[in-house]
Amino acid sequence: MLPTNLDFLDASDLPRGLTEQAYATWRMALRELYRSQNEIQIEHGFQFCRGFVQALQDMQAVEPEVYLFLEAQVRGLWIERISAFQAKDY
Repeated sequence: MLPTNLDFLDASDLPRGLTEQAYATWRMALRELYRSQNEIQIEHGFQFCRGFVQALQDMQAVEPEVYLFLEAQVRGLWIERISAFQAKDY
C-alpha cells in the first residue's frame, strides 16, 4: 500500500530529486514498453523496467512501498501489452 501523501513523487511516479536522466529514462522505458509490437520487444521492455525499478531500490532511492507501486505499474503494463498482442493472434 502506498503512503497517503505522495507529494514526494513527481508526475512520473518517481521520487523527486533524481537526475533528469533518470526521469527521462523511466518515461522512455515505459513508452517503449507500451509501444512494443512483438513478444520479444514486450519482454525486453518489461525486463528493462523491472531492472530500473530494482536499481532504484538497491540504491535506496525509493521506499519499499514506492518500489512495490512501481513494480506493480510495470507488471500491469506488461500484462496489458502481452494480452493485446495475444488477442491479435486469435
